[in-house]
Amino acid sequence: MKNFIDLFAGIGGFRRGMEMNDLECVLSCELNESARLSYSVIHNEKFDDILLDVNNFDKIKKRLSNVKVDIICGGFPCQPFSRSGKREGFKDKNKGSLFFSTMKIVNFLKPQTIILENVKGLLSIGEVIATEDDEPNIEVDKGSTFKDILFELDNAGYNVEWQVINSAHFCSQKRERVFIHAELKSNIFKSIFPLPSMKPSLIKVSSKVAIKDFINELLIGTGPNGDSLVSKSDTLKVYKLNDRQMYYEDGSNFIYSRVHPFNNWGIMINSTIYTTKINHKLPDKYEYKLSDILLSDDEIAKKYSSEILSNEDVEKQKHSKSAKVWKTGNKMGRMSFPDRIDKPSRTLTAQATGRELMVIEYIHNGKRKYRKLTDLEYLRLQGFNDCDYKKMVEAGVSKNQIKKQAGNAVTVNVINEIGRRLRKEIK
Repeated sequence: MKNFIDLFAGIGGFRRGMEMNDLECVLSCELNESARLSYSVIHNEKFDDILLDVNNFDKIKKRLSNVKVDIICGGFPCQPFSRSGKREGFKDKNKGSLFFSTMKIVNFLKPQTIILENVKGLLSIGEVIATEDDEPNIEVDKGSTFKDILFELDNAGYNVEWQVINSAHFCSQKRERVFIHAELKSNIFKSIFPLPSMKPSLIKVSSKVAIKDFINELLIGTGPNGDSLVSKSDTLKVYKLNDRQMYYEDGSNFIYSRVHPFNNWGIMINSTIYTTKINHKLPDKYEYKLSDILLSDDEIAKKYSSEILSNEDVEKQKHSKSAKVWKTGNKMGRMSFPDRIDKPSRTLTAQATGRELMVIEYIHNGKRKYRKLTDLEYLRLQGFNDCDYKKMVEAGVSKNQIKKQAGNAVTVNVINEIGRRLRKEIK
């Protein structure tokens, strides 16, 4: 049986999805105490066996000194790369450097496979010039942070592919996240992206013909809605990576612009990067719906009546969902009120109050009101089950913490598919 370690584990979205494919977790690491409690009861792990800090390299080395690790999983903190923050990237003193902590573990263990997850803003963030607290940062060279990530993986001996994956292909939540899949360099690279449109395939990396055939298959493929996977207007771009610098295919220096170069899919083989925009729009008839996971109105009346909003709270919600401009200068348009239940939900976040609060229509005894999504429904949207919820409640995890932990989690359904593709035998 192949094994994996679970870094920045949260409540174990990676772990649940990987274990669904008969992979074994041999080490978990999570700093937040409440999340560690939830993780321990969900996955039957001793609380004190969950390591606290990925920066505690000596302790990780000791725990894994006699263990061959096959896969490293990690959703390293996304706040430094999110559009809703100051986008300080690697300059964030507390969280921006944790990718390099991950790479230190990678270089020690040299696993065959690495799976990383982050917000899609990771692809676009550039060199950030910090300003005063209430002023927007100045951002230049968009995409240079992801270029550095590719360089670090390439330099460590890995071929890499990435894709922005929407959880809505697998569950009732719209959640776009970039997933990075890296494999230790050898003569063969097992490509598992783009999903769900293409089957996993083996690429003979020493053969330019094999790489060209793989790209051609991508270019003639179809997306979930039957349209071309890559439209004619979205050309394939090719770059070279050398000594932390990126070059065009002809060898000339790459010039950064206001648009980042990496699109929503790409692959890097032996320091050559191929990237394009793929179409993964689902036809409406195949969409999961928020209504799929909702508790009944009667259940709300019996067990969750506290989640029903007062008239005053309804007005506050309507106001909070108007168009906003953050202190950082980033903007957000008007949000719908109430949230639709005939479509996948919008993205869960760790902030389950104010503007981010999920509110749906609630009708009971013929009266129309509004209610919050419950903490159980939050967990369901991330692919956790009702037994997990029961264990968390019995352990004393609060409703607000459960919502926050769900908002920070990796979607189990997506990891299940990634794990399935990693395990799939290809002849």
